[in-house]
Amino acid sequence: MTSTSDKPVVPYENPEWVPVLPTRWVAEYDGEVAGAVDRTPRGKYRATDRNGRRVGTFRTLADARDALAEKNSTTAIQRMNQSRSLLVIGLVAFLATATVAAVAIFSLLLQ
Repeated sequence: MTSTSDKPVVPYENPEWVPVLPTRWVAEYDGEVAGAVDRTPRGKYRATDRNGRRVGTFRTLADARDALAEKNSTTAIQRMNQSRSLLVIGLVAFLATATVAAVAIFSLLLQ
C-alpha cells in the first residue's frame, strides 16, 4: 500500500512557468499550481512551494526554479531522510535516553 506521503507532491516533470507579474512567476503542471518564484527588491529570487512555504532565496531565476523542481520531485519522507537537523535531534535524543537509562541502572545497582 502506498501512502500519500510516499508520492511526490506534484508529478513535476516540466512545469509551465506563467509570468503573472513582472516580478512573479508561477509554476503550473496540468492546471495545478506547483509553486512560485518572486524577485525581491534586492534582486534575489525567492521560491515558495504550492502551500506558500519558503523553499529558499537564490541568486538567479534558474536556481530558484531548479530548487522548486527538486522539492516537488521528492517525497516528504525522502526530504526527512536527507535532513541533517533530524539526524542531530535523533542523536541527541538517543544520548539523553541512554544517559537516563545508565543512571537508573547504576542507582539500582547501588541499592
